[in-house]
Amino acid sequence: AMHLVSLRHRWRGVSDLRLYASTVFHDMSDEGRPEEEIRNRIVMPGMYMPMRGRTQSIGGTWAVTWLERQRFRLVQRSELGFHRAWAAMDMLSLRGGSPMYLLNLADIGFVQEGSTLQASFVGGGWRLEAEGGFSHFAYEAKDTTGFLPLALYQEAYAEGAAHKRNFLVYQAGIQVERSWGPHQVVMSVRYGSRAPTHTELYAYYLYVPMDNSILMGNSLLRPERLLRGELSYRYSMGAVAGSVSVFGNRMEDYIAPVTFSLPGSPSNSTRQQWRMLQNTGRAYTLGGAVQGSWHITEGLLAELWSGYTYGWHETLREPLPWIYPFFGRVRLTQTWRRHRIGAELYGAAAQAHLSRTIYIEDYTPAYALLHLRYGYQLLAPREGRSWDLTLTASIENLLNTYGWDHLSVGNMPFLGRTLRAGAVAQWGR
Repeated sequence: AMHLVSLRHRWRGVSDLRLYASTVFHDMSDEGRPEEEIRNRIVMPGMYMPMRGRTQSIGGTWAVTWLERQRFRLVQRSELGFHRAWAAMDMLSLRGGSPMYLLNLADIGFVQEGSTLQASFVGGGWRLEAEGGFSHFAYEAKDTTGFLPLALYQEAYAEGAAHKRNFLVYQAGIQVERSWGPHQVVMSVRYGSRAPTHTELYAYYLYVPMDNSILMGNSLLRPERLLRGELSYRYSMGAVAGSVSVFGNRMEDYIAPVTFSLPGSPSNSTRQQWRMLQNTGRAYTLGGAVQGSWHITEGLLAELWSGYTYGWHETLREPLPWIYPFFGRVRLTQTWRRHRIGAELYGAAAQAHLSRTIYIEDYTPAYALLHLRYGYQLLAPREGRSWDLTLTASIENLLNTYGWDHLSVGNMPFLGRTLRAGAVAQWGR
């Protein structure tokens, strides 16, 4: 369940103020599952584990344009937010006995505040943009008694624990654009730091299905530092448009889990590795993307997307985990009167660059999927009516291909041939 309130006030294109408040209740219960399933599952067999929690936020953002001339603009964006998070798990054994209680987040309160100044200049086919800012994060485990079990692990495997942390992080960047005719070249360089999240600092005994492990936070984590560079070329003329981009990231003090207790060890009677987040050193990602579109005829559109990313952890001397392999997507869409017919071919290469330390990854074979889609605009916008209604139908994975995505949980296969039907309504067009 979620309760969300948001108020927004704009004034003459100069000020944009938004106030927000939200409460999210988490309730994940497995008590309706059959006993046989609970008895034989991998994680905590023979025990029901209903999980509940609450996250509350209140704050505001403000954007103000301090200066705007024909070619120059100066904008400041600021944010202030107060947050509180709590999560717990009951453990109810099928054998009976007293229930156990596990506090995953010990009533964590944190404040986020920050401001960014952005200046831009446009003229003579050039656009220059520079920005810089800071953010302050203050975290506190308000339930210090509930924090003690995690603190004991952190003192043993992370050289200490702290129920309060403060971080001052920064961001700075510059972007240069050059346009002439249908061409545009964009280059950007950014440098900054990222504070650890409240989960990374104070999570206790969280199950990670991606590698069947138990994760512990580390309240002594340092902020990550990131240097990013990107270069792109864009073209748009008449019926043809496209872009090519390359990027690179260098990450210092990269935050990743490190195993401290193996299954079956004297301190671990479970079937899972116990892992704690640590600053693990330097890592890189390099990649690129291609995107294009071609209006072949008035109603026929061809589109293409493709990309590749490679990640490497320099300190551990191995690939980074959960990096998507080379992929490509081609789509043809024919529009005729109120009808829209589309075909899409999606393919992903095999992923053989696998992590072995941060996560133990499995090889993912290559696959290709074919989708067919149809839409009929039953009601079109007209004078006095600003909404429309479209009926849709699709056949996804038409060839019933078997395989799994590299980012799937536990190599879970994607759906086979799937038929879908629905309706889409849009207002305010």
